[in-house]
Amino acid sequence: MLYRLGLDVGTNSLGWWIWAEDDSGLVIRAVDGGVRIFGDGRNPKDKSSLATKRRVPRGARRTRDRYLKRRARLMGDLVDLGLMPADQPARKKLEGLDPYFLRGKALDAALRPHELGRALFHLNQRRGFKSNRKVGGDEKEEGVIRKGISQLDEAMQQAEARTLGEYLYLRRQKRQGTRARTGAGFYADRRHYADEFAKIREAQAPHQTLKDADWDRLEDRIFFQRDLKPVDPGRCTFCPTEERAPLALPISQRFRILQETANLEIITPGESDRPLSPNERKTVIRLLLNQKKVDFNRMRKELDLSRSQKFNLESSKRKFLK
Repeated sequence: MLYRLGLDVGTNSLGWWIWAEDDSGLVIRAVDGGVRIFGDGRNPKDKSSLATKRRVPRGARRTRDRYLKRRARLMGDLVDLGLMPADQPARKKLEGLDPYFLRGKALDAALRPHELGRALFHLNQRRGFKSNRKVGGDEKEEGVIRKGISQLDEAMQQAEARTLGEYLYLRRQKRQGTRARTGAGFYADRRHYADEFAKIREAQAPHQTLKDADWDRLEDRIFFQRDLKPVDPGRCTFCPTEERAPLALPISQRFRILQETANLEIITPGESDRPLSPNERKTVIRLLLNQKKVDFNRMRKELDLSRSQKFNLESSKRKFLK
């Protein structure tokens, strides 16, 4: 039997229909059809991706694995340089030393090699906040962190503490917390730890047998952070052998502006929808080229439109153009 199959592929459905044809290719009858409905991969309540439940734990596992590997490699370096005992029981005994006291003492007095190793190993435990986001991100969360970092800077200045370790030791003496928790009022930045390492290195270098290359090796081991993986832009729709241009390129942003304004239409009650006139389009393009986003109310004002007139791209979920 000759037949023709028609498909309607949607985000969460697949419609299909089959017609029978004669030898000349003309449809003679309908054979069968139907619709298969499936989940769209999102939570029906908040429309968040179901992949989030896998992505978040996977990210936590990766962070934990990288931390354990970094700690093991640092311990190996400390053992090689004589800053930690080679046997496990001896290293276990060093856990009884107060790392905050050693980090404060390291600025003014010579430390024994194993004491220095204990202090440096403790710097690796909590390295402070360092954002690797270039754009976007949770602005509310980062705002809280930045506020905590500023509060820590002010507190260290008031306490006349030269390093984070010295400030935390002063808090410890007052029986105050030394970890950044909710309500603690401070949050450590990566630069606090990097600055402390530099000052410990400056103070301890004359008393230790470490070479400059050894200090550099330890610093890199403690503070190295890999860059984010580059995002694959994918292949161009029109030139499959070429990659798409990154969205951050000015030419890409200008293309989007031209595309959006070409699709923009004005809806007037009782009249047919109409596209923007050349002058109106120039006005909207000028606005978009000079601002991060322009809301539709601003466009109505610039185009001298009434409040009853709407834009076809305007909705309750979309209040502006980027």
